[in-house]
Amino acid sequence: MKHHNFSVVIVLLFFSSLYACSPTPVKMASPTGESVQEPSNTPEPATPTTAPTVAATKTSKPTIPASPTIVPTSESAAMEKLINQLYEKGTISSTDGAYHRLDDFQKEWAQLYYYQWWYTDYSPSNFVIQADLEWESASKTANLGDSGCGFVYHTEDNQNHHATFLMMDGKVQTYRSLNNNWTQMKGGYAGKFNTPSDKAHMILIVDNQIITVIVNNKEVVHFEDKKLTGGKLGLTLASGTNKDFGTRCKMTNIELWELPE
Repeated sequence: MKHHNFSVVIVLLFFSSLYACSPTPVKMASPTGESVQEPSNTPEPATPTTAPTVAATKTSKPTIPASPTIVPTSESAAMEKLINQLYEKGTISSTDGAYHRLDDFQKEWAQLYYYQWWYTDYSPSNFVIQADLEWESASKTANLGDSGCGFVYHTEDNQNHHATFLMMDGKVQTYRSLNNNWTQMKGGYAGKFNTPSDKAHMILIVDNQIITVIVNNKEVVHFEDKKLTGGKLGLTLASGTNKDFGTRCKMTNIELWELPE
């Protein structure tokens, strides 16, 4: 698989036998603001540290028809329980799908204001992915708002992708690059973390062009982006320092549920 790195405001790097090296880092353009739609129950977004949050208009979640509850199996029991809960809440539109267990992931990267990713084998349009995250910074004075772990998705190439991070300052940040036009989208505050290292559980949901992020059982971000166009899924790391190993990110218990398109 491939990995990519990008200068947006952050930088990422990972290593894994499943992933191949990325090309030379590509500098992204300055962020531009575009409207995104946000359901009425979305938490108040945190104030971004690097670019203004785009304005959002409110909409309501669609009414979800009844669907049979899936019966958990041994390996995927935890994920199937989560899928049932998300469906009952109305966060996803179906319990149908395919389960995948991904290999553990660990990378470190020291290049301030860059992020980098490593592709998985999957390119789901609609999906739920969850993982246990652990991170550490080599610097006690790192830019915590630019250091974190997360996912890239609906990715075509260096100029076309979405990225969602849980940053060390406790904020969830979502970015989009469309034809190399870079936009910082809706963010939210997950909570206070210890520095220079801590851990959390993160869930990213993309279903019917609605992005939802849950951190430690708290829904932090929930908004619609009609410019989700499909593409590859990857794991990503953002570095907030050039010192020593920079930022280190470890993901374990990575589970993916591919939802119907």
